[in-house]
Amino acid sequence: MNTAKYEKLILTETKGLSEDALEEVLNFIQFLKQKVNKIKSDRYERTVSKSLNKLTKSEMSHVEEEFVNYKKLYPREK
Repeated sequence: MNTAKYEKLILTETKGLSEDALEEVLNFIQFLKQKVNKIKSDRYERTVSKSLNKLTKSEMSHVEEEFVNYKKLYPREK
């Protein structure tokens, strides 16, 4: 089954549920999204960490130099 079919099936199955049940479904969906985002974030952090650990001292110095005054040069827009 593909994503579109799952989405359609979920919509079909939620029809007629009470407001409380729909709220519970929504809470579960939000929980799943947080879980997926955490997994993606953890994988990304591990990948970056592994890559940084493979750098030589010279390469690491270069990376660090790239970030000197970063916040001052590239302030966050509000």
